[in-house]
Amino acid sequence: MAEKSLKVIVKTFQKTRFLAPITQMCFFNEIRNLILLRDVEGILRIRSVYENDGATHLVTQYEGKENLQTYISKMKDQKVSNVPLMAEPQIKQIMKYIIQAVSTMHKRQVLHRDIKPASIVFHKKSLRVCLVDFGQSLNISDQNKNLLDILLGTTGFIDPLLIQYHQ
Repeated sequence: MAEKSLKVIVKTFQKTRFLAPITQMCFFNEIRNLILLRDVEGILRIRSVYENDGATHLVTQYEGKENLQTYISKMKDQKVSNVPLMAEPQIKQIMKYIIQAVSTMHKRQVLHRDIKPASIVFHKKSLRVCLVDFGQSLNISDQNKNLLDILLGTTGFIDPLLIQYHQ
């Protein structure tokens, strides 16, 4: 019986090429947090982590190529005036998936810190979504609370509460 092949993505960091300590911290936080969230529906699935030749490799399940940002841009280009990009029931379903994933993340004390349309892989047929790009994520367990002092995120998508915290 033939096995179904699993598509994966490999993210590689050369240890000698880290540009700054923050880059290294982000990569290893991503690995740690994806391990903590490995059983959560709607979160990028980690498959393995391995090291060789001075590099660390993060292997994750391939979730698709279209993120919500790409989909919205394509739909805007094709938009007919006065026709919504997506029907309200579809939007509600997508938001439900996102809220469930974020809620579970927060219960496990993980903050994504960079949720934006480009960080949400979108499956048009099933309306299933998957949060990706955990490079700026943070586990806010007691030993990591000081890492909240580092403001990370994409301009325009940073949590306003974090901005207030830093002012």
